[in-house]
Order: sequence, then C-alpha cells, then structure tokens
Amino acid sequence: MVVGEHGKLEIFCFLTEIGADNNICNTNKHITAFHLAAASGIVDIIRLLLDKGMSFNLNKRDEFTPLRVCAEFGHLEATKALVERGATINYTDRDGNTSLIVAAFKGKLDIFR
Repeated sequence: MVVGEHGKLEIFCFLTEIGADNNICNTNKHITAFHLAAASGIVDIIRLLLDKGMSFNLNKRDEFTPLRVCAEFGHLEATKALVERGATINYTDRDGNTSLIVAAFKGKLDIFR
C-alpha cells in the first residue's frame, strides 16, 4: 500500500475498509504498509494499523521491525507511538543491532536520547 508511505490517511482508511490486506508484502523487498508508514514517520497510519491488530514486532526479511525503521529515519513521534503500544525495544536484527544502536549509528540524536 503505497498510500501508507505518502500519508494519505483517508485513502488508506478507505482501502482497508473495503478489504485491502494490510499484511501483503512487496515481493521484491518483503516490506509491508507498516514498514512504509514507519519509514515515513506517519503516526496516524501507524496507530491505525496497530488498532487493526498488526504486530508492532513484525519484521521483514532482513529483520527490520517498524520500530527499527522509525529509529533509523529519526521519526521521534512514530517511535514513541510504537514504544507506547509495547514494541520490543531490544529486538535485534540479524547483525545484533537494536533500534537504539541504529539510531545512534545514523546520528538520530532525538531517538538516541
């Protein structure tokens, strides 16, 4: 769902209401609408997906959770939304990196603090 990436909340809501599957992965990169919303820091769509029961610990093929994606791109409000809903903050990717480590490495000081 590309609208998840571009912040079109009304379109996103409409598509999910008529049956669009939030869990479908992009076959090339194995990412979901949740990962795209996280990469863009779109808090409203992140909350909507969580309200619809999507797992905040969902990971794509290379083990990036939405929380890790938010941290990597420095989206503080989106990161807070996931943590407040119980996202696993110490989840590690295949290289042993947590969201905090990634935020520090990428220089995302707001997340790191």
